[in-house]
Amino acid sequence: MYIPPYYNEPDLEVQQKLIKAEALGTLITHLQDDTATLPLQANYIPFTLVTGPEHGEYGTLRAHMHRINPQAKQLIHASKSGDPDALVAFTHTQAYVPPKYYVETKPSTGDVVPTWNFASVQCYGKVKVFYEKDETTRAFLMDQLNQLVDEQEALAGSKWKVSDASDSHLEKLLPKIIGIEIKITKQEGKFKMSQEKMGCGDKDGVIEGFAKDGNQEMSDCVKHACERRAERLAKR
Repeated sequence: MYIPPYYNEPDLEVQQKLIKAEALGTLITHLQDDTATLPLQANYIPFTLVTGPEHGEYGTLRAHMHRINPQAKQLIHASKSGDPDALVAFTHTQAYVPPKYYVETKPSTGDVVPTWNFASVQCYGKVKVFYEKDETTRAFLMDQLNQLVDEQEALAGSKWKVSDASDSHLEKLLPKIIGIEIKITKQEGKFKMSQEKMGCGDKDGVIEGFAKDGNQEMSDCVKHACERRAERLAKR
């Protein structure tokens, strides 16, 4: 991912917070199999992030996918000769930045153009695929589903659990999905939040503009991103 220095977000804790807040990631692979399916595949699926000493510096992403998905078929085929490469992209908090927010530059020179602010994290790693209809796959899927549901139910303010579903219903559904585990080997964070404006009044115009127009989340993100960049520059 192309990341200009002023948009770089190296803080692992901040990156992981985005992954957990968004959950929905784009799984991207480029694999060949014995079908006519296009090699390049991308699917939106919810992930859980597992951290701890045994999961390395960046942690492990876990997910599940319908077995009939062409990407799932490619992953199963590729995994028989090794763990295939994958990229997972997460994007959170994005918005159009209108020129009217540039309260210093626009009145003085008029040389302004709109842009787009966003926060993203990209994770790279090898995929371990759980596709055999055995106890190992079942255990992985149940663990992943329980973590995913527990995390999302907590955010939703409700208390449904996987165990609330009948055993017969679960046993009907589990064979239809595969498990995906990616131990992250490289991770990058790009928070494009108007940091290039931090030395002029335009930065405050962007922060105040988003707040005034009802996008307090983006206003806060711009403010915090500029503060983090200022702190890093001060330590040099």
